[in-house]
Amino acid sequence: MRLAPALLTVLLLTPMARRPALAQQPAWVAQLGYTPDQVFPARRGLHGMPFVDVVIEGTKQRLLFDTGDMAGLTLATNLINRLELPETGRWDRLDSDGHVIGSYRRVQARAVILFGRALSDQTILEFSDADLGGLVGPDALPGTRFTLDYRSELLAVASSSLQNAPRGFVALPLTRSARLPRLILAVGRVNGRPVLMEFDTGASRTNIDPQLVQELGLARSGDGVRIDSLALGPLVFSVPSAKVDSKAGIDPTLTPALQLAVGSDILAQVIITVDYAGGRLLVRDTRRP
Repeated sequence: MRLAPALLTVLLLTPMARRPALAQQPAWVAQLGYTPDQVFPARRGLHGMPFVDVVIEGTKQRLLFDTGDMAGLTLATNLINRLELPETGRWDRLDSDGHVIGSYRRVQARAVILFGRALSDQTILEFSDADLGGLVGPDALPGTRFTLDYRSELLAVASSSLQNAPRGFVALPLTRSARLPRLILAVGRVNGRPVLMEFDTGASRTNIDPQLVQELGLARSGDGVRIDSLALGPLVFSVPSAKVDSKAGIDPTLTPALQLAVGSDILAQVIITVDYAGGRLLVRDTRRP
């Protein structure tokens, strides 16, 4: 399916989803300096994870906004076949331990609309997942700062850095990965121990490295382990059942090593702002008024 220029113009000028009126938007939109045209829907879907609208070759898709996706815009095999996107090469998909779990196609879409921008000749990566149509990673964001609010189901993007953290937000320094510049990393504490953490909206549950599980002697709980205290600055959460999964392969050069991924189970309880240019992660607790 190919998109005619006139249709592309119509789609670009037509909102992909109704945005809240200014008076209906949460207070953080103005507090963090966003304008209404920088705010987009991020609907909670599978396992409570956030999904955004993407138009590919004139067809609207709802794809997972996955901050752990460093590969690029990806699309499931059946959708690539349905859209008849031409293959341009191959790529290897890796798991969080760095092992190859599959070889897939690189394809090209002539027209993509994402976060209000019309993009042409975009590379899309094939992947296979029975439950997901595709992924949108942080590299697809048009600016250098974004805010995600699970409760309001909104995602805002901007190119300006913040001067000061608004009242109610906790600021943590970002740890930067030279290998993966948009990986969201900060140091928190697990049962009192400092731990380098990734913030991964594409993980339905918090993940913890098996070595850290052993060192802390964490008790089994369900099909994972219980974390009594996961602290982000002064904010403390409990994880009834964290998935045990190695994080070593994401970036083996990190010091200290990456040992935990904060998933949507915890992120759904906060408003998170990532300021890449300013080197800060801002978190606000939404468990209380």
